[in-house]
Amino acid sequence: MTKKVLLISGGHGRLASELRTQGEECGHGVVCLGLDRMDIRDRSSIDRAIMESMPDVFIHCAAILDNSRIPLALETNMLGTVNVVLACLKHEVKLIYISTDYVYPKDKSNHAEDDPLLPFTSYAWTKLGGECAVRTYSNSLIVRGAMCPRPYPHRQAYTDVEKNMIYQDKAAGYILQLLDETGVINVGERRSSSLYEFAKKTRADVRSATSPSEYEPKRSHLRVDKLLSVLNK
Repeated sequence: MTKKVLLISGGHGRLASELRTQGEECGHGVVCLGLDRMDIRDRSSIDRAIMESMPDVFIHCAAILDNSRIPLALETNMLGTVNVVLACLKHEVKLIYISTDYVYPKDKSNHAEDDPLLPFTSYAWTKLGGECAVRTYSNSLIVRGAMCPRPYPHRQAYTDVEKNMIYQDKAAGYILQLLDETGVINVGERRSSSLYEFAKKTRADVRSATSPSEYEPKRSHLRVDKLLSVLNK
């Protein structure tokens, strides 16, 4: 793989940190910036970061996940992503946008990349808004997945919710193999498991629980055929 310069937003987050560590181990030049050094709500801040780092690829991880902070999520996940797209267009930089499996419909499963979308949380709607901006730029890739820090960060996990969630360190390794891809690619484990089974792999003291029906779909599997095809090239 050709070594590249990577500019990563959301630099204080776990996924961005994994991408920085693994990117450097692979020999890429990595510039990983948090809000204090690149505010995606400010287009001039993004322009400055791009001109200083001269990246080949902008990996856009910055996001507000909190469904209760809608104004900030709109400014960051939607308007901020528009700013990132405009900057990448201006400077002709490849863009990789980290999205979420929550953009898929809640009442269906086995989601392929070209399936219809219907977010079921405020956060996911703002992420889909970001996707709309990214799709206007041909030199871009949208990565959708259910990614979780390692070890599992919560004290309890659901026994009645199944999905092919993936730990962020493993997802980061996959994303670094997708630097030359465009379009949309789902990232996840090959097989689904309950969130409790998934959590037990990295947290022995996790407690089992059942999910409120309105919180999350009981089964949400992402098809990863496209990912596996790229990885096996």
